Amino acid sequence: MRILRPIEFDLARQERLFFLLGPIQGGGNWQERACAILDVLTPEATIAVPCRWESDHPLKSRFAKGARPNDFSDQTTWERYYLEEAARSDKNGCILAWLPCEDPFNPRSDGQPYARDSYGEIGEWRGRMMSAKHTRFVMGAEERFPGLSVMQKNWNAALKMDFVIFPTLEETVRQAVERSES
Repeated sequence: MRILRPIEFDLARQERLFFLLGPIQGGGNWQERACAILDVLTPEATIAVPCRWESDHPLKSRFAKGARPNDFSDQTTWERYYLEEAARSDKNGCILAWLPCEDPFNPRSDGQPYARDSYGEIGEWRGRMMSAKHTRFVMGAEERFPGLSVMQKNWNAALKMDFVIFPTLEETVRQAVERSES
């Protein structure tokens, strides 16, 4: 497993790429848990993690060696690049969206709404999947995630099918690995 952090570009990226989409501020430590599960299921994967993990992070030994800052002007540009790469049907990869409830012990503290950016990103990928069903995207959420029932109805209506939102991070990761192989 190799981890790419924001604005790093991996020249030697391996075949399988996962992008972890979901709340960062106030979202707990779900990205680290997802990386651990992915490492067991597909240890050769590269994972684009939009967290600003420092060089002393517990997963520092997994940070992509040879990755370097590139021409990304900001984190949003980096995220959009790797979201596109992970979703492409001609490569082995997948966007893995996980929506945990806000961490009651470490909530978002900057005055902005919890999961603000994640709602928009998920809406964009729902729209993209309406015209390109082959897009590699898997989503899971905790049962009490705010707005989940409305999201479920919108996905079902937009795709004209029952879109599965997986109930655990473990199942979401497993499904993302399966989807990356199809």
